Amino acid sequence: MSRPNEPSRPDLYTRITHQIVAQLEAGVRPWSQPWAASESVSRPLRHDGTPYRGVNVVLLWGEAAARGFQSSTWMTFRQALALGAHVRKGEKGSTVVYADQLVRIDDDDAGEETTRRIPFLKAYTVFNVEQIEGLPASSAPAPAPVLNLGQRIARAETFFAATGADVRHGGGCAFYMGRPGLNNLALLDIERVEVAKGPQGTLFGRNTIGGAIAVVSKKPSDQFDAYIDGQVSGMDDRIGGAVNLPINDRVMARIAAQYNDVEPQYWNDFKKEEVGSEQTVAARAQLKFLATDDLSFLVSADYGRLRSDGIQEKNSVKLPGNLTPGFNDPISQNAETTREVDTRGVSLRADWALDGMTLSSITSYRDDTWFVAADTDRTSLNLLREQNPQAFKQKSQEFRAVSTTDGPLTWLAGASYYDERAAEDMTITAEAGLLKLFNIPGAATLASSQTRSQRQTTESWAVFGEVNYALTERLRLTAGLRWTHDTIDQSVQTNALTAPFTLVLGQGIYQPTVGVVNREASFEKLTPRLALDYRLAKDVLIYASVTNGYKSGGFDAGKPSEKAYEPEEVWSYEGGLKSEWLDRRLRVNLSAYYYDYDNLLTRSTINNALVLLNGAVKNKGIESEITFRPTRSLTLTSALSFQKPEYGDYVVGGVNYSGNRLAGATEFTAFHAIDYTFDIKGFAVALRAEHQKVGKAYSQPSNSPAFTTGDSSVVNLRASVEDPSGRYEVAVFGKNVFDDEYYLVNQQLSAGLVHNFIQSPGGYWGLQFRARY
Repeated sequence: MSRPNEPSRPDLYTRITHQIVAQLEAGVRPWSQPWAASESVSRPLRHDGTPYRGVNVVLLWGEAAARGFQSSTWMTFRQALALGAHVRKGEKGSTVVYADQLVRIDDDDAGEETTRRIPFLKAYTVFNVEQIEGLPASSAPAPAPVLNLGQRIARAETFFAATGADVRHGGGCAFYMGRPGLNNLALLDIERVEVAKGPQGTLFGRNTIGGAIAVVSKKPSDQFDAYIDGQVSGMDDRIGGAVNLPINDRVMARIAAQYNDVEPQYWNDFKKEEVGSEQTVAARAQLKFLATDDLSFLVSADYGRLRSDGIQEKNSVKLPGNLTPGFNDPISQNAETTREVDTRGVSLRADWALDGMTLSSITSYRDDTWFVAADTDRTSLNLLREQNPQAFKQKSQEFRAVSTTDGPLTWLAGASYYDERAAEDMTITAEAGLLKLFNIPGAATLASSQTRSQRQTTESWAVFGEVNYALTERLRLTAGLRWTHDTIDQSVQTNALTAPFTLVLGQGIYQPTVGVVNREASFEKLTPRLALDYRLAKDVLIYASVTNGYKSGGFDAGKPSEKAYEPEEVWSYEGGLKSEWLDRRLRVNLSAYYYDYDNLLTRSTINNALVLLNGAVKNKGIESEITFRPTRSLTLTSALSFQKPEYGDYVVGGVNYSGNRLAGATEFTAFHAIDYTFDIKGFAVALRAEHQKVGKAYSQPSNSPAFTTGDSSVVNLRASVEDPSGRYEVAVFGKNVFDDEYYLVNQQLSAGLVHNFIQSPGGYWGLQFRARY
């Protein structure tokens, strides 16, 4: 009942209906997902990562679309305070609702008890994390770039259809993996990818000296969903999908799988067949169990399998009898080439919410194998070939505590353990053709092999912590510290080549041993991090940071007589600006950095022997990221990077290359993209064009112009159509549509003998499809 002399207040049902209708009249499209979704629908998330349901999904989609929020995470005022953060002054909250029912027991006219269930609806207010200051990074992950603003959502379509409204579509209105190259055979069912520049040891773990890329997979949820997608092209065919199965209120599962088939890319003129194919299978199964409202467990198992016909490269040295040394000539490798990778992993994560903190435990185990057979000389001649079987077993444990208390101070602390057992048996075989090439007499069947067998155990212990303190409403201080202790225990045994091959290669590519050589070394380091950020205005933030990074030292298995090489170390200095303008239609991020490396580890070839070298490197650079949405249909993106990574004291073969550019590094990269979306009779159309320019990189510390990669200018195109339900999408795409030619690999494996290279395979077109359920 309303109070006297006051206007009647509309009930909650009417209020939220009016809110949705007002958004529709303003041109907001709450059936369109306002943030990136990867493979399937990404619903709005609560502060603990669980998704909203029902009409709240539509309400928050509409709020995000209307107000330009690119993050999918929301929380209440009190939840922000519990994380040591606060809602900015003047920010307006968003309404969400909570439905429940009252149970009332009455006596009927006959005196019998009757049970009445009375439904009711309550409202409360939440804020997007973009409206909140001082949140820890784990509670406010950086939003993924919105790749398709016109992507319509089936659940929202169903909701509006059930209302009977005439809605017309129109207008524009985380555990450490020691060898990620093995584990990421196929990145499948991805929720988001987080990229952090500079040393990240405080939060991301060991050996993250140059940055970290965190690929976050989708987790099981309490809502059924499934999708299947695929690709058919002149290069890479793919089929994959995932299904989320809520078993009951406390148990849920998610299964994902993917198969990739890379077609042969090159012609081998010696074998008279197409080469360069690769087949990959990847699968992951997850089971989430909510033991209580505060305690949850997540079990995950994954498997990956790769089979390919190995390294397909050419040799540009004009050796007598070699068939194809030119850039555009076919491949002519005559030896067996293959690559086989198998990877298996299991992990268990437990999260326990206590008063004032959340405790987490992450336990993992991996078992990976790798086999490579290669034509070392990359020619049609019988000179050199190699085989390299490897096996790795890894186990790790991490404990972490994150504060959830009120106040300006937030913190996290943790400890971790990592153990890896690695085995490798690298064999290089010199053949009779090598003797003939140097006019050395020998039988046509003569050969000599050198095998380097090594076994290595790596153990790493660490403790770490980070605190964030709001000095004022605008100024925040972050301080972190990590202590790491690494122990490397290696045994290696290598035989020498036999005569007459010693006349060409000496005792071999690797230093021979007398029996088994055992070596052990330990390293430890305390690495700090300090950062300040200051909010000049509501959507303008400046920051500065100083970070020390560390990567463990170790042994060069090819030179068993030498002592351990020193750990890599870097001091990183960075400052920048993060800002949004024009009602958040323009985003401008700028940064400048300076990295000072000591003992940066690289590989080089000296007198036909592969060696590891340490040297000093200094790198300074600037970067910009700009996104502009002049209309709801049009998005313009630009990312530029310029750097000058130069060697300090760096001696190779008695020559100091101080002042030369770091091998493998480009000075300039640029990326630009245009996205345009529109509707045709309810079908959502999205057009995208992108251009990427990568500057030239030298393959050798000498900066020889004969050995460079990159220097590419690639244009990619994509056009997609999605049906009115938002469930089905087809797209046509083109990669490198102007067939830009550039080197992928171009280096000197053995001076005057093997200058191996491979060029880009050229452009191709394809068709993609996706269905959601």
